[in-house]
Amino acid sequence: MLGDNKLSIFIAFADLRSFSAVAKRLNISQSAVSQSISDLEKELKTQLVVRNRGKESSLTSAGLAFYKYAHEIDYWYKASQRLFGSQGLFTLNKAIRIYSSSSLLTENILAKAVSILLADKLNLNFELTDSLDDSVDIEFYTDKEKMSEELDFDTNYKIIASVDACLIVSEHNKELLNFANLDTKDQSLSQVLKHITDSYDLAIWKPYKDLLSLDILSRLRLSSNSIQAIQEVVSSSSNIVGLVPNYIGDKPKSETSLIKLNYFNDNLKFDLYYKYNKRISKEIISLIEETIRQLIKLS
Repeated sequence: MLGDNKLSIFIAFADLRSFSAVAKRLNISQSAVSQSISDLEKELKTQLVVRNRGKESSLTSAGLAFYKYAHEIDYWYKASQRLFGSQGLFTLNKAIRIYSSSSLLTENILAKAVSILLADKLNLNFELTDSLDDSVDIEFYTDKEKMSEELDFDTNYKIIASVDACLIVSEHNKELLNFANLDTKDQSLSQVLKHITDSYDLAIWKPYKDLLSLDILSRLRLSSNSIQAIQEVVSSSSNIVGLVPNYIGDKPKSETSLIKLNYFNDNLKFDLYYKYNKRISKEIISLIEETIRQLIKLS
Protein backbone atom coordinates (compact mmCIF):
# COMPACT_ATOMS: atom_id res chain seq x y z
CA MET A 1 0.00 0.00 0.00
CA LEU A 2 2.77 2.42 0.88
CA GLY A 3 5.07 1.66 -2.03
CA ASP A 4 3.00 3.55 -4.58
CA ASN A 5 0.59 6.50 -4.88
CA LYS A 6 -2.64 4.80 -3.77
CA LEU A 7 -2.65 6.54 -0.41
CA SER A 8 -2.05 9.99 -1.92
CA ILE A 9 -4.80 9.39 -4.49
CA PHE A 10 -7.24 8.33 -1.76
CA ILE A 11 -6.44 11.44 0.31
CA ALA A 12 -7.02 13.64 -2.75
CA PHE A 13 -10.34 11.91 -3.40
CA ALA A 14 -11.44 12.33 0.22
CA ASP A 15 -10.73 16.05 -0.11
CA LEU A 16 -12.37 16.57 -3.52
CA ARG A 17 -15.03 13.80 -3.67
CA SER A 18 -14.65 13.67 -7.44
CA PHE A 19 -12.70 11.21 -9.62
CA SER A 20 -12.32 13.78 -12.39
CA ALA A 21 -11.12 16.50 -9.99
CA VAL A 22 -8.50 14.14 -8.52
CA ALA A 23 -7.33 13.19 -12.01
CA LYS A 24 -6.93 16.87 -12.88
CA ARG A 25 -5.09 17.73 -9.66
CA LEU A 26 -2.66 14.81 -9.91
CA ASN A 27 -2.34 14.94 -13.69
CA ILE A 28 -3.35 11.29 -14.18
CA SER A 29 -6.26 9.63 -15.95
CA GLN A 30 -9.66 9.25 -14.31
CA SER A 31 -9.49 5.49 -14.82
CA ALA A 32 -6.16 5.41 -12.96
CA VAL A 33 -7.81 7.17 -10.02
CA SER A 34 -10.65 4.67 -9.96
CA GLN A 35 -8.32 1.68 -10.31
CA SER A 36 -6.03 2.93 -7.54
CA ILE A 37 -8.89 3.29 -5.07
CA SER A 38 -10.24 -0.13 -6.05
CA ASP A 39 -6.83 -1.68 -5.42
CA LEU A 40 -6.64 0.04 -2.02
CA GLU A 41 -10.08 -1.32 -1.10
CA LYS A 42 -8.94 -4.84 -2.05
CA GLU A 43 -5.83 -4.50 0.13
CA LEU A 44 -7.87 -3.28 3.08
CA LYS A 45 -10.69 -5.73 2.35
CA THR A 46 -13.36 -3.07 2.81
CA GLN A 47 -15.26 -0.53 0.71
CA LEU A 48 -13.98 3.02 1.14
CA VAL A 49 -15.92 4.93 -1.54
CA VAL A 50 -19.58 5.10 -2.57
CA ARG A 51 -19.52 5.57 -6.35
CA ASN A 52 -22.48 7.62 -7.63
CA ARG A 53 -22.62 7.97 -11.40
CA GLY A 54 -23.37 11.53 -12.41
CA LYS A 55 -23.33 12.68 -8.81
CA GLU A 56 -20.70 13.56 -6.23
CA SER A 57 -19.20 10.39 -4.79
CA SER A 58 -18.76 9.98 -1.05
CA LEU A 59 -16.86 8.03 1.57
CA THR A 60 -18.27 5.05 3.44
CA SER A 61 -18.02 4.98 7.24
CA ALA A 62 -14.87 2.86 6.80
CA GLY A 63 -13.53 5.43 4.33
CA LEU A 64 -14.14 8.25 6.80
CA ALA A 65 -12.38 6.30 9.57
CA PHE A 66 -9.43 5.43 7.31
CA TYR A 67 -9.10 9.07 6.15
CA LYS A 68 -8.34 10.13 9.74
CA TYR A 69 -5.17 8.01 9.65
CA ALA A 70 -4.27 8.35 5.98
CA HIS A 71 -2.59 11.76 6.33
CA GLU A 72 -0.34 10.53 9.14
CA ILE A 73 0.54 7.31 7.29
CA ASP A 74 1.38 9.30 4.16
CA TYR A 75 3.47 11.81 6.12
CA TRP A 76 5.63 9.16 7.80
CA TYR A 77 6.04 7.21 4.58
CA LYS A 78 7.36 10.29 2.79
CA ALA A 79 9.57 11.09 5.78
CA SER A 80 11.06 7.60 5.70
CA GLN A 81 11.72 8.00 1.97
CA ARG A 82 13.67 11.22 2.64
CA LEU A 83 15.68 9.46 5.30
CA PHE A 84 16.10 5.91 3.98
CA GLY A 85 15.20 6.08 0.27
CA SER A 86 17.75 5.76 -2.53
CA GLN A 87 18.68 9.42 -2.11
CA GLY A 88 18.03 9.63 1.65
CA LEU A 89 20.42 11.02 4.19
CA PHE A 90 20.74 7.72 6.04
CA THR A 91 21.18 5.71 2.84
CA LEU A 92 23.86 7.91 1.29
CA ASN A 93 25.34 9.01 4.61
CA LYS A 94 25.45 12.57 3.30
CA ALA A 95 27.09 15.13 5.53
CA ILE A 96 24.72 17.69 7.03
CA ARG A 97 26.69 20.91 6.72
CA ILE A 98 26.10 23.27 9.67
CA TYR A 99 27.35 26.85 9.64
CA SER A 100 27.56 29.03 12.74
CA SER A 101 28.41 32.70 13.04
CA SER A 102 30.94 32.24 15.83
CA SER A 103 33.17 29.83 17.70
CA LEU A 104 30.83 30.29 20.68
CA LEU A 105 28.07 28.42 18.89
CA THR A 106 30.32 25.88 17.19
CA GLU A 107 32.46 24.86 20.15
CA ASN A 108 30.03 25.16 23.03
CA ILE A 109 26.56 24.40 21.68
CA LEU A 110 26.60 22.81 18.24
CA ALA A 111 29.54 20.48 18.86
CA LYS A 112 27.89 19.13 22.01
CA ALA A 113 24.53 18.74 20.24
CA VAL A 114 26.20 16.79 17.42
CA SER A 115 28.01 14.56 19.91
CA ILE A 116 24.69 13.71 21.59
CA LEU A 117 23.08 12.85 18.26
CA LEU A 118 26.03 10.66 17.28
CA ALA A 119 26.00 8.96 20.69
CA ASP A 120 22.43 7.91 19.94
CA LYS A 121 23.97 5.81 17.12
CA LEU A 122 22.05 7.63 14.42
CA ASN A 123 23.60 6.96 11.03
CA LEU A 124 24.11 10.65 10.35
CA ASN A 125 27.17 12.52 9.13
CA PHE A 126 27.76 16.13 10.22
CA GLU A 127 30.17 18.84 9.14
CA LEU A 128 30.58 22.01 11.22
CA THR A 129 31.90 24.88 9.12
CA ASP A 130 32.67 28.59 9.41
CA SER A 131 32.33 29.07 5.63
CA LEU A 132 28.91 30.09 4.39
CA ASP A 133 28.02 28.97 0.87
CA ASP A 134 25.19 27.31 -1.05
CA SER A 135 26.14 23.84 0.19
CA VAL A 136 25.34 24.72 3.82
CA ASP A 137 22.22 22.96 5.11
CA ILE A 138 21.64 24.80 8.42
CA GLU A 139 22.76 28.26 9.57
CA PHE A 140 22.97 29.44 13.19
CA TYR A 141 23.36 33.03 14.44
CA THR A 142 22.97 35.04 17.62
CA ASP A 143 21.37 38.46 17.62
CA LYS A 144 24.15 39.89 19.82
CA GLU A 145 26.88 39.34 17.24
CA LYS A 146 27.80 41.81 14.54
CA MET A 147 27.28 40.23 11.14
CA SER A 148 28.94 41.02 7.86
CA GLU A 149 25.45 41.48 6.42
CA GLU A 150 22.15 42.69 7.80
CA LEU A 151 20.07 39.65 8.74
CA ASP A 152 16.28 39.84 8.78
CA PHE A 153 15.63 37.74 11.89
CA ASP A 154 11.91 38.50 11.89
CA THR A 155 11.10 36.89 8.56
CA ASN A 156 13.94 34.62 7.44
CA TYR A 157 15.07 33.00 10.67
CA LYS A 158 13.44 30.98 13.42
CA ILE A 159 14.36 31.44 17.07
CA ILE A 160 15.40 28.22 18.79
CA ALA A 161 16.31 29.43 22.30
CA SER A 162 17.30 32.39 24.47
CA VAL A 163 20.48 32.36 26.54
CA ASP A 164 21.06 34.53 29.62
CA ALA A 165 24.39 35.91 30.78
CA CYS A 166 26.17 34.53 33.83
CA LEU A 167 29.20 35.36 35.95
CA ILE A 168 31.95 32.82 36.51
CA VAL A 169 34.67 32.81 39.17
CA SER A 170 37.43 30.47 40.19
CA GLU A 171 36.35 27.80 42.67
CA HIS A 172 39.47 28.65 44.69
CA ASN A 173 38.17 32.16 45.42
CA LYS A 174 36.24 31.51 48.64
CA GLU A 175 35.12 35.13 49.07
CA LEU A 176 33.37 35.23 45.73
CA LEU A 177 31.56 31.95 46.34
CA ASN A 178 29.45 33.64 49.02
CA PHE A 179 27.78 35.48 46.14
CA ALA A 180 26.42 32.29 44.59
CA ASN A 181 23.00 32.48 46.27
CA LEU A 182 22.54 36.25 46.13
CA ASP A 183 19.36 37.47 44.43
CA THR A 184 20.54 39.70 41.56
CA LYS A 185 17.29 40.12 39.67
CA ASP A 186 16.84 43.62 38.26
CA GLN A 187 20.24 44.76 39.55
CA SER A 188 22.73 46.43 37.25
CA LEU A 189 26.02 44.72 36.57
CA SER A 190 27.77 47.50 38.53
CA GLN A 191 25.63 46.77 41.59
CA VAL A 192 26.18 43.05 41.29
CA LEU A 193 29.95 43.34 41.01
CA LYS A 194 30.07 45.66 44.04
CA HIS A 195 28.45 42.86 46.02
CA ILE A 196 31.23 40.53 44.97
CA THR A 197 34.32 42.59 45.64
CA ASP A 198 35.54 46.15 45.63
CA SER A 199 38.61 45.15 43.70
CA TYR A 200 37.82 43.12 40.63
CA ASP A 201 38.83 42.85 37.02
CA LEU A 202 36.58 41.62 34.28
CA ALA A 203 36.90 39.18 31.35
CA ILE A 204 33.92 39.17 28.98
CA TRP A 205 32.52 37.56 25.86
CA LYS A 206 33.25 40.16 23.19
CA PRO A 207 29.67 40.71 21.88
CA TYR A 208 28.75 42.03 25.36
CA LYS A 209 31.31 44.84 25.15
CA ASP A 210 29.08 47.42 23.46
CA LEU A 211 26.34 46.76 26.02
CA LEU A 212 28.34 47.61 29.15
CA SER A 213 28.66 50.97 30.92
CA LEU A 214 31.94 52.88 31.06
CA ASP A 215 32.49 52.17 34.76
CA ILE A 216 32.35 48.43 33.99
CA LEU A 217 34.61 48.76 30.96
CA SER A 218 37.20 50.55 33.10
CA ARG A 219 37.70 47.19 34.84
CA LEU A 220 37.98 45.27 31.59
CA ARG A 221 41.11 43.14 31.23
CA LEU A 222 40.01 40.78 28.47
CA SER A 223 37.32 40.70 25.81
CA SER A 224 37.33 37.68 23.57
CA ASN A 225 35.15 35.62 21.27
CA SER A 226 36.87 32.58 22.77
CA ILE A 227 35.02 31.29 25.83
CA GLN A 228 37.92 28.97 26.54
CA ALA A 229 40.31 31.93 26.80
CA ILE A 230 38.00 33.63 29.32
CA GLN A 231 37.71 30.43 31.34
CA GLU A 232 41.48 30.01 31.46
CA VAL A 233 42.03 33.58 32.67
CA VAL A 234 39.31 33.39 35.32
CA SER A 235 40.32 29.97 36.65
CA SER A 236 43.89 31.14 37.24
CA SER A 237 43.02 34.47 38.87
CA SER A 238 41.76 35.42 42.31
CA ASN A 239 40.26 38.77 41.29
CA ILE A 240 38.99 38.34 37.71
CA VAL A 241 35.29 37.74 37.15
CA GLY A 242 34.10 36.29 33.84
CA LEU A 243 30.93 37.39 32.04
CA VAL A 244 29.79 34.77 29.52
CA PRO A 245 26.58 33.29 28.12
CA ASN A 246 24.82 31.23 30.78
CA TYR A 247 25.05 27.87 29.01
CA ILE A 248 28.79 28.29 28.54
CA GLY A 249 29.33 28.93 32.22
CA ASP A 250 27.73 25.65 33.19
CA LYS A 251 30.81 23.44 32.86
CA PRO A 252 31.70 20.51 35.12
CA LYS A 253 33.98 21.62 37.97
CA SER A 254 36.46 18.89 37.12
CA GLU A 255 36.80 20.35 33.64
CA THR A 256 37.18 24.07 34.33
CA SER A 257 37.51 24.64 38.12
CA LEU A 258 34.90 27.36 37.70
CA ILE A 259 31.74 28.21 39.59
CA LYS A 260 28.75 29.83 37.89
CA LEU A 261 27.09 32.65 39.83
CA ASN A 262 23.42 33.56 39.42
CA TYR A 263 22.94 36.72 37.42
CA PHE A 264 19.94 38.00 35.43
CA ASN A 265 20.01 40.89 32.99
CA ASP A 266 17.66 41.03 30.00
CA ASN A 267 19.97 43.48 28.23
CA LEU A 268 22.65 40.78 27.96
CA LYS A 269 20.32 37.96 26.96
CA PHE A 270 20.82 36.76 23.40
CA ASP A 271 18.59 34.78 21.09
CA LEU A 272 19.80 31.87 18.99
CA TYR A 273 18.39 31.87 15.47
CA TYR A 274 18.60 29.39 12.64
CA LYS A 275 17.32 28.63 9.19
CA TYR A 276 17.68 25.49 7.12
CA ASN A 277 17.82 24.38 3.54
CA LYS A 278 14.80 22.45 2.25
CA ARG A 279 17.14 19.59 1.34
CA ILE A 280 17.08 18.61 5.01
CA SER A 281 14.00 16.77 6.28
CA LYS A 282 11.88 18.33 8.99
CA GLU A 283 12.44 15.20 11.09
CA ILE A 284 16.20 15.79 11.26
CA ILE A 285 15.70 19.51 11.91
CA SER A 286 13.36 18.65 14.79
CA LEU A 287 15.97 16.28 16.25
CA ILE A 288 18.68 18.95 16.16
CA GLU A 289 16.36 21.67 17.44
CA GLU A 290 15.14 19.62 20.40
CA THR A 291 18.67 18.52 21.31
CA ILE A 292 19.88 22.14 21.43
CA ARG A 293 16.85 23.24 23.45
CA GLN A 294 17.46 20.49 25.99
CA LEU A 295 21.13 21.43 26.28
CA ILE A 296 20.33 25.07 27.01
CA LYS A 297 17.42 24.16 29.30
CA LEU A 298 19.76 22.06 31.47
CA SER A 299 22.24 24.90 31.95
